[in-house]
Amino acid sequence: MINIDERLIKKLKAGDKAAQEVCYISLSPTIYTTLVKICRDREIANDLLHDTFIQLFDTAITLDSNINLIAWVKKIAINKAFNYIKRSKLSVLEFQPRLDDYLTEGRNDSDMLDRLLASLPAEQRVVVWLFIVEGYSHAKIGHFVQKSESYSKSVLSRCLNKFRCQIGDVNESY
Repeated sequence: MINIDERLIKKLKAGDKAAQEVCYISLSPTIYTTLVKICRDREIANDLLHDTFIQLFDTAITLDSNINLIAWVKKIAINKAFNYIKRSKLSVLEFQPRLDDYLTEGRNDSDMLDRLLASLPAEQRVVVWLFIVEGYSHAKIGHFVQKSESYSKSVLSRCLNKFRCQIGDVNESY
């Protein structure tokens, strides 16, 4: 990843196309991964990635030179993903895993995390992802999802209990 410094931010604010390209090349892999994990759909993640950078470049003039640009872009992307989920009202059934998948796909921890996250409804997956992977506080997550801090805590607790049960079911099957 290329170092994002004050000079790059100043160039972004000025609308410099080369700075936009550097910013996109350095940040897009991280942002895309976040979007894929939240949305579970590569095409949608690509669309949201595109929309995220369009918004960044359109609003770059308002950026503070001392801003943590990576955090700012992630915030834009996560808001776009959450808004997409709310608009599309994706079916909970669409995200339910099959136990057979646990048994046939090996036991790689990364694969296990992907399958566990996939087992959650979209709005719950956002809360879990933001807390566990992105490291957001419950207060910030509550703000993102327009709910209370305690909502974030209770969703996370229920999801972790669900994960424990799923992992236990898999371990008992071996």
